[in-house]
Amino acid sequence: MVTVRQPLQGDRPGLLDLAQRWPAGSYVLLQDEDGFYVLDDNKLDDPNWCVLVAIDDSAGGVVGYLVGQNRASLLPMPIPAGQTAELEEIGVLTEHQRKGIGTLLVRKFEEWARRKCFTAVYLGGGAAPGFYEKLGYRRVGYCYFVKTL
Repeated sequence: MVTVRQPLQGDRPGLLDLAQRWPAGSYVLLQDEDGFYVLDDNKLDDPNWCVLVAIDDSAGGVVGYLVGQNRASLLPMPIPAGQTAELEEIGVLTEHQRKGIGTLLVRKFEEWARRKCFTAVYLGGGAAPGFYEKLGYRRVGYCYFVKTL
């Protein structure tokens, strides 16, 4: 069974390992300290950021993560600034993909955004456009996706 929640202290090694697998390393969660990557504790503790982990006890820990934040939309769309949440990064271990874990992470992030009274979630890039479209996101411009909450 997979559980999605905010990371606990014991999740940090697995989260760090997974974030380092992000292409070129997670630009959001990692800080370089003397050539070693460490988790950015400021983002883990800041209420304007949402960091989630997917835990699979049968697999031995963290199998996915998501990072998002409160951010004024930079997109040319009719959503007032300050009322949007940006999905910054999402990653699921390759061997755990296509099992619904990414969907669980995104849905939990959308719940966080609703509790914060945001009106939309957006993301840029999106290496898996079909995944986001399946979850109700629509393409805006060349490489952005948005979903009204």
